[in-house]
Amino acid sequence: MKTSFKDKCLSLMLPFFFLYFSPFAYGQSAQYFVLTEELDGAYSETTTDEVFHFRFTEEYQVPLDALLEYKLFDEENNLVSAPGMPAVRIKKGVNDIDLNLEPLHLCNLRFYRLEVKNAKGETFYAVFEINNGTGVNNCP
Repeated sequence: MKTSFKDKCLSLMLPFFFLYFSPFAYGQSAQYFVLTEELDGAYSETTTDEVFHFRFTEEYQVPLDALLEYKLFDEENNLVSAPGMPAVRIKKGVNDIDLNLEPLHLCNLRFYRLEVKNAKGETFYAVFEINNGTGVNNCP
């Protein structure tokens, strides 16, 4: 069977389409979820390590001691806060962040929304589910 030029081009371009439009960053850091400007239905799942891996790109210049401005909300839109909320340093450009969730004692099999603000005050989002693999919800 002879393949047309159009079909060849489409078959070559299709993998690049999915790489470019995927909510995950590919390459060496394939586990980092890319924040979005809108809540679009995409979500990530954290596993037993209780670390949420995400990529935040700061487009604007920030001080050398700049910290990530973020908030975490549960499914009922309640702000999650604890003395153990980790401070995360950021820089201008791509920041691959490993946010330790263990001090927050989040509930298994629940969704959480992360909101991150850049230096200009624009908000970026990520939604993730805690799933430690037990299938048991550890909260009331």
